[in-house]
Amino acid sequence: MTWQETTITMVSIIFGMALVIVVVLQLSKIISTVASARRERVLRELAVELRAGQDHLSAEVAEIRRIVEETERRVREVDY
Repeated sequence: MTWQETTITMVSIIFGMALVIVVVLQLSKIISTVASARRERVLRELAVELRAGQDHLSAEVAEIRRIVEETERRVREVDY
């Protein structure tokens, strides 16, 4: 093999390695973006569930208050 062929082979190997590194870095970036989007989606879903739970609890508290007020009214009626 002549020195020109050796040089071309070495340059090709170096270029190929650089290309592999770039591809790996891009894949890493894509995977990171996908993971971040997945986390964001999960957090959004949790926020929706928490809001629904909060609304449900607010309704339950309102019902309990109504029952307490009704019970207080009945107790006052019995006392008088």
